[in-house]
Amino acid sequence: MTDRPGPDERVDPADAVRANNELWDEWTRIHEASAFYDLEGFKRGGIRLSDYERDEIGDVTGLSLLHLQCHFGIDSLSWARLGANVTGADFSQAGIDLATRTAAEIALIPPHLSSTFAPGESVSYDCSLANVTSDFTNTAVATGTDEAHDAA
Repeated sequence: MTDRPGPDERVDPADAVRANNELWDEWTRIHEASAFYDLEGFKRGGIRLSDYERDEIGDVTGLSLLHLQCHFGIDSLSWARLGANVTGADFSQAGIDLATRTAAEIALIPPHLSSTFAPGESVSYDCSLANVTSDFTNTAVATGTDEAHDAA
């Protein structure tokens, strides 16, 4: 028996957000140890970006990048290793906590990592990175797949 609502039942948005957050917190714990992400290899000096991402964005030295849905920050920290000033934002506090610990462990000047932004906070970026399809001007899109979840 499942506790999922039927097709005619309404879902409380707060319950949906809470369940989604719990799910991403759990995926963070799973992905931290996953061979797919190879966090330990990254800590030894790896860059976890595809060639096409680096080619599309180009040299990021000195640029300010906003990375939305950064998960646990491995891509954000890769951009920082390449010289960018990165802000990583994610829904999961567990993801942000892991990104912050990883930055400290590899002695990288930590990017700004946040699971929330203050109302009215205004910041400008040279480029924003999102794991969602977007047509916003000056937005680079890093596409995510279910491979990470399948590989965990």
